[in-house]
Amino acid sequence: PLIQAWLFDAKRLREGERGESIKQWLKSLKSVLYRLEDLLEEVALVDRQNERGVPNNFTKIVCCLPSTLSFLEMNRRVAQEANDVMRELEFLKEDMHILQLRAVTADTVHLTN
Repeated sequence: PLIQAWLFDAKRLREGERGESIKQWLKSLKSVLYRLEDLLEEVALVDRQNERGVPNNFTKIVCCLPSTLSFLEMNRRVAQEANDVMRELEFLKEDMHILQLRAVTADTVHLTN
């Protein structure tokens, strides 16, 4: 509900004097949310692969080494993407304060008018 309230305020203000800045903020937010959605899908994939378990003996490890290395690379990539997404969300949060976006709902707007 809080994110929806901020989005409502941004959509309400995008026609005003800060309109272009707010439109850019909304575009950036949309982009990072798509990246977050992709990241969550990839995390679910990694999680499913973790459920398969680790081979018990040396022969299985040697046979599975290429896929294990690929899996470790995927984990590293997912962790890096998570850090990047979190950093972008922090920047958007800072911009939200600069743009003076508030948690506004349709009910709040009707009460103040």
